[in-house]
Amino acid sequence: WKQPAVKVKKDSQLSWEVVADRMSLVGLARYPIKLDSAIRDFTFNRHYLHKLYGGSFVDTFPHPEPARVRVHGLDDFMCLRLDYNPHAPVNSGDPGLLFTYRSTDNFAKYAARVNRLFVRTQASPALWQYMGQYRMYTSEPLTKDEFARQPPLVRKTWAKAVLTRKQGNDICVRVHLRKLHGREPSRGELTKTAQSSQRLKVAKSALTWADIAAAYEHGEEEIKVYAMKCVGYDTQFQVVLARNYKKFSPPKPKSKSKGGDAKAAALERKRKRGPATPEASDPENEGVDVKSESGESGEDDEGASPGAEEPRYVPRPTRTRAQASAKRIKLE
Repeated sequence: WKQPAVKVKKDSQLSWEVVADRMSLVGLARYPIKLDSAIRDFTFNRHYLHKLYGGSFVDTFPHPEPARVRVHGLDDFMCLRLDYNPHAPVNSGDPGLLFTYRSTDNFAKYAARVNRLFVRTQASPALWQYMGQYRMYTSEPLTKDEFARQPPLVRKTWAKAVLTRKQGNDICVRVHLRKLHGREPSRGELTKTAQSSQRLKVAKSALTWADIAAAYEHGEEEIKVYAMKCVGYDTQFQVVLARNYKKFSPPKPKSKSKGGDAKAAALERKRKRGPATPEASDPENEGVDVKSESGESGEDDEGASPGAEEPRYVPRPTRTRAQASAKRIKLE
């Protein structure tokens, strides 16, 4: 069974034959968890985890700063989204599967350890849940025939993910060079293209999702599969998460209209500055001052009670003030 609020997109799910075959490696038994269901099924905004323990709030494997790890002792986080990992566990203690197009080398250190797994069980609003302590076991990769048997929409979804996400860059380079030369590329050719942002951009722009899908259908590329088994559950960790959530205030979403105003203001300033003034790297983010993760000491995380740090929004000044910037966000 799965929680009623959990919704998984069918266009990313692989066939039940593939899932059942790989799940046989770890079995279907759920790890027993003796905890009140209200606490066990507690969900939260991912910024909350970031505030408590540090690390990125977008990476699959966020690594807190060493200073924070020295305080709380945790650096085993693993965060999966169901839109990218449709067969991840959806209940605490459940087994699951991880399908990935990333290289085995990228996953070696994570497959060798026990991971503290979180899954985004709800997309809007985005809510995450701690599932338990998980080991990943290497299973057989998806064969070319298995990939070819998947519904067209599933194949397209996976191929487009490879083409559009940076984690698929190495695959795109290989597919492009095969298409260009009609043979397997040499290591030197791969390195030359991958390490040049311009060559990489050209390579990716020359491909379509159909080119990527064809590489999987021909067996030139493969999707790796890891079976996930719950081997433990940190009850005290979950209790602390649930207990302290009332102290946390999630960041307020940006207003679309205000974002548009900020962009327009940035363009207006650009015209006034003239060509001699360097352009902002991203007009949409101009005027946003965010304190970086590296600038935080981590001292507020002691005792897993940060006092709910909340972003402070400073209203945009009027134009009469000396070339003031657009709305700034400061993390206290």
